[in-house]
Amino acid sequence: MFSPLETKTLFRSLTPPLALLELTNATGITTESRVSSDLVSLLQGSGRITVYELSQRLFIDAHAVARLLPADAARVGGSIVLRYGEVEKLRVVLKEELEEGVVSTAEFGRREEVDLSLIRRVLPDETGWLGDGGVYSVGFYEKTKKTLEQLRERDTPMSGVELAPGATMGLVRKAVGELVKEGIVKGFWEVERWIPEAYVDVLQKAVIEELKTDGVVGFEKVKEAYVKDPMAFVKEHLPDAQLLATSFVTAEFLERLESGVEEEVKKEGWSDVKDPEHRLTPEDEKVFKARIITKLEVSEIAGFVVSKAVFTALGEKCKTFSQQKAGVAWKKRAKQQLVDPPIKKAEITQLLATDSKLPESVLTQLTNRLYSTATKTFKDRYEQLRQVVLTNARKEFTDKFYARFGVHLRALVSVKDVTLRDRLAGDLLQWTKTTGTAAVEKLDTVLMTEDLEGDRQPLYELRLVLQTTGQGRPETCLRDVESSLQAVMPLDDLTKYNEIMMNEINSLLQSTSDYSLALLSTLLLLLAMRSGGVLKASGKYVPKLFKEVQGAGLISSEQLVLLTNVKSAVAKGIKTTDQGQSDVSADEMAQLKAIGAQASPKP
Repeated sequence: MFSPLETKTLFRSLTPPLALLELTNATGITTESRVSSDLVSLLQGSGRITVYELSQRLFIDAHAVARLLPADAARVGGSIVLRYGEVEKLRVVLKEELEEGVVSTAEFGRREEVDLSLIRRVLPDETGWLGDGGVYSVGFYEKTKKTLEQLRERDTPMSGVELAPGATMGLVRKAVGELVKEGIVKGFWEVERWIPEAYVDVLQKAVIEELKTDGVVGFEKVKEAYVKDPMAFVKEHLPDAQLLATSFVTAEFLERLESGVEEEVKKEGWSDVKDPEHRLTPEDEKVFKARIITKLEVSEIAGFVVSKAVFTALGEKCKTFSQQKAGVAWKKRAKQQLVDPPIKKAEITQLLATDSKLPESVLTQLTNRLYSTATKTFKDRYEQLRQVVLTNARKEFTDKFYARFGVHLRALVSVKDVTLRDRLAGDLLQWTKTTGTAAVEKLDTVLMTEDLEGDRQPLYELRLVLQTTGQGRPETCLRDVESSLQAVMPLDDLTKYNEIMMNEINSLLQSTSDYSLALLSTLLLLLAMRSGGVLKASGKYVPKLFKEVQGAGLISSEQLVLLTNVKSAVAKGIKTTDQGQSDVSADEMAQLKAIGAQASPKP
């Protein structure tokens, strides 16, 4: 008997040496070839067996079993082995399922508890793969493709898998794609819906027909008809159509709508600028309104359009109301203090609503727009009336006193006779004090009530000068008055006033038949022509004035004779040609008036 060690040594000495494995039950050894043969026998039949079970049956280490498994053994994971009958069963099941439709390898693997590599092993030869892991048989694919040919007869959308039971969307898309390339069907996919070309044609014809019939169709509705470029599509069929904002409209539709708005504005003065049938969206109406504002003489107010004529008329109405209200307030200013604001918004709203058909929202916005203008108009008119009073008061002060004083003073300083000059200065000073004081009081009364912020100090100082004057040479006092007057308001150009006063004297001369008045007037006009001023002088100064004229060489010898003759008549107490025997004829009186007229400025 050989010992185990001797037996091993004997087998290993053979040429070639044998691959031996020790039995795990410690009963002996065996060859690898014997184990491989036994594994093939154990894998016959159906079912599944683990590497561990095979190891126990053969009393061979599990690692050796795994290593010695046949090359065609079907394994799942690292420990499970499918017997040959089980593999064949899988092959039959998969073939049967492929004949019925697309098989999901993931679903099949989960159900049969096999991996993708084993599925690939049992797949029939004539199969195809889809990108989603699905697998199909060529026969089923051809059957599906034949079935899908009926899509060419469809004119409504449908799901592709409805026509191909058992097929997945991936297989349907593949088959339809080939049918499209072959020209058998026409259309496209929308997600998982098949959209026939005939259906698209119907939709697109319908939107064009709607645009022609109704004059308007939505931009989105055109897009829903599977139009990639709605603008180009609509222009191709209706070149004159336009896109507002969200809708296409025909030229005829726009013209009808614009005519309606124009007529409404013409009749009512306003329009809401809406489609009576409400076919336009708010966005469309906004664009349409902009067109109307550009085309017509209108303004947008509170979402409406109002004719500029109405707007202007209401503005003028508001202006007139404000001016009239200012006039009433001005007349009542002595008894009623001016309130702020002088006009209430409610008054403007009521005014605008009178004889107006404008919507309430428009009236509200118009009130807001015109209120500030109305308030300003009121204040401007009130200020204008105040300024008129102030202007008239200053003008009256100037016309009745200031300018006449200046004209008289200018004439006074040109008198050569010192005695006459002093006496005339005294008379002028007396007139200045009387007339000037009254004029200052009257002007100050107006300024005190209507010009509260004005500087009245110069006027106070003028009043003081007028009250205290007379304590010196009259002419000096007159110069003081003149300075105070300049402080109240400068008056440098007396030409206009001098001409007015000369024309007044000439008018009196031409209308009188009194020798004394005529002679005095003529002498004053002659001296005024020389001095640029009119003397404040009465008839008692005629002899002195006569000498002043004669000494100044202002008259010819013939005129001197005439004036002397009239002067003599006056000295005799003869006043007119009708008073007894006169040394002055009517012709001479006319000549006297002519001298005065010639000395006077042109009226």
